Amino acid sequence: MGLRCYHGRFLRLCHGYLLYVSTFLVRLFDLTLTFFAFLPILDTGGSQLPWWALIVALVLSLFMFPFVCVIYAVTGFVSLPFSA
Repeated sequence: MGLRCYHGRFLRLCHGYLLYVSTFLVRLFDLTLTFFAFLPILDTGGSQLPWWALIVALVLSLFMFPFVCVIYAVTGFVSLPFSA
């Protein structure tokens, strides 16, 4: 009985870890895809934004986004669309 209970907890722990790793890899792929999709737009669009500024903006958003999500979750803030 005790061994089965321990085995079940171990499997839940492993499942949670694999879910975390797979979510991280999906987000990393998404960030990479966004970066390489936006580089040609910077080059051909004539925005005068250098390529390194895109990296700075993505790194800043990577650190700021979790804090914004926590603040929205704690305060219950809902962003409503603009009405005409």
